[in-house]
Amino acid sequence: MSLANPTRDPTMDLVSDGAAPTDVAAAAAAAATASPYNDPALMGSEGLVTPTAFDNAAIVMPTGCGTSRPITRRIHVEFDNTHAGLAQNAQQATYTVLDHDIWRTTRKTLNSTPTAERQGDISRVMLLGVKVKKVHSTFPCQLGVTMTGVKGNFYTCDGDRFAYMVAPNETRYDANDVIMATDTAASTEFMRLYPETTRANLRTKGIIKVDAKDEFRYVAQDHPIVEVMAANQEELQVNLADARLVDGRFLKVATPVVERCLTEIEDNVLAKLPVVDFGNFGVKIQRLYGQEWTDKAEVCDGITDPHLQKAMMEQVQRRLGLTLEVSYMFPGP
Repeated sequence: MSLANPTRDPTMDLVSDGAAPTDVAAAAAAAATASPYNDPALMGSEGLVTPTAFDNAAIVMPTGCGTSRPITRRIHVEFDNTHAGLAQNAQQATYTVLDHDIWRTTRKTLNSTPTAERQGDISRVMLLGVKVKKVHSTFPCQLGVTMTGVKGNFYTCDGDRFAYMVAPNETRYDANDVIMATDTAASTEFMRLYPETTRANLRTKGIIKVDAKDEFRYVAQDHPIVEVMAANQEELQVNLADARLVDGRFLKVATPVVERCLTEIEDNVLAKLPVVDFGNFGVKIQRLYGQEWTDKAEVCDGITDPHLQKAMMEQVQRRLGLTLEVSYMFPGP
């Protein structure tokens, strides 16, 4: 079911029991110094959005298609050090982007015109996909690669999970390995409509808890749960057709309905959104099976001379180069 804003009468309060609607706007305006959300006239059951037969039936999460423009960047990731050097300085085994401006764009959406300056909030980026396009390694041992925002499907027999694995001395210039891909339908629509909504603020931004009894809450008409209620009125047993707004912008909703919709969004949308902070984007390499960089296994296979083994670990420079194709988009209209 596609998202659609329900038609709302800004002069009406939500009514679910068939009773005559009560005009609470006048009562709110009369309280000149008091908050209209704590006015005694608004504390009763009139206009409350409440289910008549609330149960645990599955509800539908609205989906759709956003207009944000997919962006693709090819990033060359390179590690260059000796085994001993990596052991002494663990940071050398992690690649980070120094110039964050490479992620930003002059054209965020499909319909926007290019701007003079690059734009985009890199702290909230929706990662659409990652491919490995080229691999070149002179490391004589297997390597596991982990990456920000990529869980990966490469496993060792002892259960360690990686975004990617590199074989000893592997070189492929025609690689096209997909290591992450996102089904973007619901994700792009949610982030397009609610670009500022996160797991951290879903329950607080636009929702007012009135008193200690917590029988109902005031919910801003542009909060995501309003769309969930609109798409699932039959399952939730609520009626938005007779809706009135409190103070011109809030709906009065029974707490069980609020909690049900919040949980659905948290579990079925926000938990699955591939939102990444590209300001902390990093790629890390490590040896497999818990081996340290100084372990001689694989590196010194067939070498018995201790001096030569020492040189292999401490003097021979090793390199790994990965070319990554990263696809992503910035949320927003």
